[in-house]
Amino acid sequence: MKQVNIPDSWLGILGLSFLGVLYFLFTEVSQSEFTQLMIGVSVLFGVYSLFVFRPLSQRGVQIGIGIAIAARVMTLLCFPNLSDDIYRFIWDGMCWHDGLNPFELTPSQLMDTEGLSQYYLDLYPLLNSQEYFTIYPPICQVVFWLASISPQVIEPNVIFKVVFLLSEAITLLVLIRLCDLLNIDKGRVLIYALNPLIILELCGNLHFEALMLMFLAVMYYLLKQNRLQLAGLSYGLAISTKLVPLVFGPILLCYLGIKRGFRFFIPAALVTIGSFALMLQGHFSSILSSTNLYFQKFEFNASVYYLLRELGILLTTYNQIRILGPGLALIAFSLIVYYSAKKEHYTNYRSLLASSALIFACYLLLSTTIHPWYLSTLVLLCVLSRYRFPILWSYLVFLSYSAYQFQPTDEVAICLIAEYGIVGIYAWYEVFYKPKQYGVSISK
Repeated sequence: MKQVNIPDSWLGILGLSFLGVLYFLFTEVSQSEFTQLMIGVSVLFGVYSLFVFRPLSQRGVQIGIGIAIAARVMTLLCFPNLSDDIYRFIWDGMCWHDGLNPFELTPSQLMDTEGLSQYYLDLYPLLNSQEYFTIYPPICQVVFWLASISPQVIEPNVIFKVVFLLSEAITLLVLIRLCDLLNIDKGRVLIYALNPLIILELCGNLHFEALMLMFLAVMYYLLKQNRLQLAGLSYGLAISTKLVPLVFGPILLCYLGIKRGFRFFIPAALVTIGSFALMLQGHFSSILSSTNLYFQKFEFNASVYYLLRELGILLTTYNQIRILGPGLALIAFSLIVYYSAKKEHYTNYRSLLASSALIFACYLLLSTTIHPWYLSTLVLLCVLSRYRFPILWSYLVFLSYSAYQFQPTDEVAICLIAEYGIVGIYAWYEVFYKPKQYGVSISK
């Protein structure tokens, strides 16, 4: 069936409704109000689908990008309401300003010291990880410091939002430029720009994937330009913001080869190692401790892990996460290396992008914890590859918020089954069946 163009005047009306629902979710819906959240998110994705799955004129694409920018600017007026991570951001920033290293003491240990200001005393009850060392890498810590320069004068939330707004602007500009270089429709930028998950979780709730994705987008752009040293520098900055870009290391090495890889990975290593050494100041055991907790204690919205967990409980009567968490991480690493080593997965730039999407999907499926914003990397790669299952997943992942209806948090099995069942079926179709049906190679 031939698709019908949507008049540009209708797009403006759709955009206003999109912004209205966003503002409602930003200001009126809390983490525990699952029904209201899903209704609002469903409306947003309905409007979003009309922009990304229908042909648009050049003017229509411009309207879509304008709506995306307006949505991000609107977040300046709103405090994060679906996450309380911002309080830890401010805590870490205040520590730096007071000459304290957040990698040295946990918040609970710091509370045992004398002479703390009232600001710490007021902030401490709002923290969600009082017993853990901070897990946020150096680039995040720099932004924490910046946002906490004068919290009594300028709200840290506003400074965070300005930083995120600038980073998202750069990401969008780079994606537009990449579309030009790859000779693909610029309208595909709207896959990322208007995606409700990106706007709600990154710009609205201040998850630092926004900065990480900016550095990754710049890296892919510089790789296309064959500016390897600068691309490596950007890759190092991405890792220094969030550790997860490390999963792309094997495929990048296979794509570049030894000689070109040397020019890429040396700057990346210098930036990463140098920034961590400077920031941690010898307290490497702290971040290793927090990372170890991630693999051996935290579990949320998982897929393969939950199946293995239930089998382990059936066989041993208790949760085997201490074995399963690191074990699945090792399996994920092995699969990524094996997949990356196959030449057909990195023969050209387009195959690199498509393979990167599948690699990250594999990493997520074998993780013990999948928060909604973890999918933002897949959404970005969706713009530059043929895969569309990340769009579906970016909607269904909001079903995970059903767990917050209860105190303490309790995940709803039917929501997990719906999320991974529907996404799994469509991903299988798109990755395995559709290429054979239409003769599509991974590089297209």
